[in-house]
Amino acid sequence: MGNEKQTYTKAELEQLIEQQVARMNKEFELKQEQREKNVVELGVQVTAKRVQKGQPIIDKTTNKQKMIGDVPQCYPDKYFVMLSASGFEFESQIDEKETFEDLEDMKKYLAVGRMGLVTNFGVTELKPIITKFTKI
Repeated sequence: MGNEKQTYTKAELEQLIEQQVARMNKEFELKQEQREKNVVELGVQVTAKRVQKGQPIIDKTTNKQKMIGDVPQCYPDKYFVMLSASGFEFESQIDEKETFEDLEDMKKYLAVGRMGLVTNFGVTELKPIITKFTKI
């Protein structure tokens, strides 16, 4: 009774093969996505905030600060937060002033971003680059 062979029509075989190929393609795409995924999610606490004022823009020909009308030109300010996670601390640059101002000292957030190379004063380091904060 247990040795009966199941027979399939040509259409059924083609459908089974299509289903298996689709399943294998989906599995391959998932593995590919996992290999290329670069996501960081950390529960963090904001421990400090600082603003780095933009440096003057120097004209290379005159070696003087560029002026538009009577207004001296400077690079934009940069915003940084010191974040504490389980067992380590790191500083992250915040691109938007509004996001920087919304972050509260000593409050907890879910920080989401990616790992990337960050150059600071000529030194390149692999660090978390945080792009989104959700208060928890």
